[in-house]
Amino acid sequence: MEHESIVSLDSKAMFIHAALLRIGAKPGKPAQFEPEYKPPTGQKIDIFVQWRDKKKTLHRVRAQDWVQRVTRRFYSVPMEKLPNDLKIPAESELRYDKFAKELLWFGPMTEEQKKRLLAWSKDAAYKKGIEKFFDDSQPRKMKADWIFAGSQFVRDEPGGPEYYLAESGQIISVANFSSSIIDVAMKSTDAEANLLFEAATDQIPPLGTEVTVELIPQFKPVKGKASKKSAAGSETTPSKSSSK
Repeated sequence: MEHESIVSLDSKAMFIHAALLRIGAKPGKPAQFEPEYKPPTGQKIDIFVQWRDKKKTLHRVRAQDWVQRVTRRFYSVPMEKLPNDLKIPAESELRYDKFAKELLWFGPMTEEQKKRLLAWSKDAAYKKGIEKFFDDSQPRKMKADWIFAGSQFVRDEPGGPEYYLAESGQIISVANFSSSIIDVAMKSTDAEANLLFEAATDQIPPLGTEVTVELIPQFKPVKGKASKKSAAGSETTPSKSSSK
């Protein structure tokens, strides 16, 4: 899966899984697709990336900053018919589907393009559609969390050897895979027509940059009850700890 990745890692997937278990992270279950879709579950994992630029300055950001909602796709708004005062030039990226009765636009729209398109008609519904195209097509950082889904073991045939699915390359995913160790905590597909995320290339360092990826499990704080003595301020009760 390296050809579809932002960061590649020279390691077996099982070592990543084992390291998360070693620090106390609890795996859930990967996404299920048959007989019906069920989203992945698992403990939340915060992911940070670190790298140094050409000046050796250290940078550290959330991994979500390197991922954005996909913009290179078609956007549509319903429109029964084109306004009488609107003529769309043949070379324009704006299109009208008279069969589906939809106004169409592909890809991110710039402020300059929006102004030009708005000047083509005084129709309120048309103007509202152009404003929607502009708003929907702007790059937005990924907001979804990542979770420790844990991948799974499978056999090619009954009684055959088990193998760990994540070894196929799905360590950290932004599309649901039943093989992912860490998956995005929402319904997300890798199908091109419905792809949700893409690389935020303007935020990513140059190809070949060495990157440190931090995986930080989020543990819910344990709320203990203060003893009567500590509440009174006379003494505190030490907590007990154990190791295995």
